Amino acid sequence: MSVSTVPGSPVRPSPLPLLVAVAVLLGSLVGAVWLVAAAPEAVDGPTAKPIEASAEYSAYGGDAYTGIQNAAADTANAVVLGSNTTADLLSAIYDESAAADARRWAHLYRALAVLLVLLGVANVGRTLQRRVPSA
Repeated sequence: MSVSTVPGSPVRPSPLPLLVAVAVLLGSLVGAVWLVAAAPEAVDGPTAKPIEASAEYSAYGGDAYTGIQNAAADTANAVVLGSNTTADLLSAIYDESAAADARRWAHLYRALAVLLVLLGVANVGRTLQRRVPSA
């Protein structure tokens, strides 16, 4: 506070602390807007292309060779189906995990934004309290 040298004149506080407090509040508002805008969002993860291949069945007149060929075709088709199902499952797990992480980080960013604004408002409030002369 600046003190007047003239006896009986009122003491007028310096506006500098209030200007600094308002500048800090504006900075905290800008920082809060940036934090909310920069909050992470879920992104699509890598997707695997499904395997399109399939084994064909053949007939050789009912002999054992036909049975072996058809069993090999069944096995090949089962492997293709299993790998496509596994790729879909892993992709879904990755997408859900990435979305959960993004939601968690977004909440943290918003909480930090709120704290930043509250600190700026508290700073202005405290500065205004100091400007009021005590009786």
